[in-house]
Amino acid sequence: EEAFDGSTLTPLDFSGSAPPITPGQFIGVTTFKGRAYYWQNTGTSFWYAQAGGYQGELNEFDIGPVLQLGGNIRMMFTWTLDSGTGPDDMLCIVTDIGELILYQGDDPGNVGFWEQVGRFEMPDPLSIRGQMKYGSDVVIMTKDGYINLSTVLRDDQVSDYPAFSRRIARLVFNVGELYADNYGHECFLSDGGLLVFNVPQSSIKSIQYVMNSSTGAWASFSDWNAITFAVFEDDIYFGDVDGFVRKVSGNNDAGTAIALTALPAYNYFEDPGQQKHIVAAQILSTHPDPKLIGLTGFSDFTIPQLSNTATPPGNPTTGTLWNTELWNTQLWTSTGGVTADTTKGWQNVSAFGYAVTVAVTMQIASQRIIWRQTGIEYVPAGAH
Repeated sequence: EEAFDGSTLTPLDFSGSAPPITPGQFIGVTTFKGRAYYWQNTGTSFWYAQAGGYQGELNEFDIGPVLQLGGNIRMMFTWTLDSGTGPDDMLCIVTDIGELILYQGDDPGNVGFWEQVGRFEMPDPLSIRGQMKYGSDVVIMTKDGYINLSTVLRDDQVSDYPAFSRRIARLVFNVGELYADNYGHECFLSDGGLLVFNVPQSSIKSIQYVMNSSTGAWASFSDWNAITFAVFEDDIYFGDVDGFVRKVSGNNDAGTAIALTALPAYNYFEDPGQQKHIVAAQILSTHPDPKLIGLTGFSDFTIPQLSNTATPPGNPTTGTLWNTELWNTQLWTSTGGVTADTTKGWQNVSAFGYAVTVAVTMQIASQRIIWRQTGIEYVPAGAH
């Protein structure tokens, strides 16, 4: 355990603690009401510092007597009924088998200023780092899905499909079962409004499930073999399995084009009893050459294995040389590598079924592309 003052790492001093604390004994720390709280990899005790401190003498507090399921402390964090800090703040302790204990107060050593205010059961958490603040709530990665703490406290139970990850419920349940014991489960909220859930598939490979906090839409990122993430000065960094720290920025992946593959939700177009025949589709976007966008029709909830063979566009639009064209005849270019215009272009696409969709593939090499809309042309096909 070390403290960082902005330039130097200094070992923490836990002298005077009873029982004695040795370096490397703790795996986690959180702060609550002006104190630092530490816990170990195994056991039901936490240790707390003096008011206003984070080292020196620590005191032990064992929650074992109030646990009904047993287990070990997996994570500790604070939660409040609102998004601020005040008297309604609670210290939340979650065990590795899904028992949640809540405390209020500011001094665990004084029964007059420390009280257990709740006990709940939830799915097993995946990792010490598998939780994050999200507004006034806390989101936790569990074996059964990603859950809101407020849902656990309100319902005293969690449904088969936790509300937060309901749109990808089967997926996260399956990966929770497959990869629960792997190291590297972590989640965080970026300043860009992306909620990133890192799932280690093996000791050398990870995948990220990412939710747009504005729309609730989900995506997955691949080839980021991360075991830890951090946000610094609005940029995302991750540490990978090879010991490198990598920055997530720009419009390409270390010089390689970024491949995008999307399968929008299937749509009955307000007539579930009528078969449809998709005949064409188009994408409205800022892609400089819409002919390079791949469009493929699918029907009736097929989950295809899509290969992305799209060609990345060339350099972003830069306009013509100054003073070589007539004034007011050329469009001004925009900043940030986005083409000035929305582009479109119908392509022949074919699919038959009651519920239909069009998969989209494209590659991005040097510019930021905004996908605005998908247009689908279809005709009725066959009887109801």
